Amino acid sequence: MGLESDGTVVAVGSNNYEQRDVGGWTDITQVAAGYWHTVGLESNGRVVAVGSNYNGQCDVGGWRDIIQVAAGEAHTVGIKDDGTVVAVGANDILIDYGQCDVGGWTDITQVTASWHTVGLKDDGTVVAAGNSELGQCNVGGWTDITQVGVGYGHTLGLKDDGTVVAAGLEVELAKWDLIYATP
Repeated sequence: MGLESDGTVVAVGSNNYEQRDVGGWTDITQVAAGYWHTVGLESNGRVVAVGSNYNGQCDVGGWRDIIQVAAGEAHTVGIKDDGTVVAVGANDILIDYGQCDVGGWTDITQVTASWHTVGLKDDGTVVAAGNSELGQCNVGGWTDITQVGVGYGHTLGLKDDGTVVAAGLEVELAKWDLIYATP
């Protein structure tokens, strides 16, 4: 997905579920690509989505006052202008990890999603919900974070001093490599 300066969106790649059908989108300020769907944030705070809606991940038509969106594997997350978070999609149908259990989140400034959902709070702490089989949601002690990112089995946080913290698969693999690496 690419966002043009005029608010239109361009796309390349797989289109098995029409997730690239963004040709009519205008006045878009942000795009997010999930595994089977694409989400766009309009300048008026409304959200549009295309692609597979098998788990309800495209059911964003009623969303208003959104300031940022994220697309997970089969769910969509949005931050409202009051810092609360909304989510739709896989949570209890096909992929039941609780990644949409964000209803109590407040003071959120950034969200990101994969098989789990991570939110950055305005005080620099981090919250997470969803699949944590590999420890990717073990972010409860993080502080002074300015940006978060996720992958399938890990979560990254950029600290205000420029260092990076990590949780999940990549951390476990790095520990394993240090222990079992051969010269």
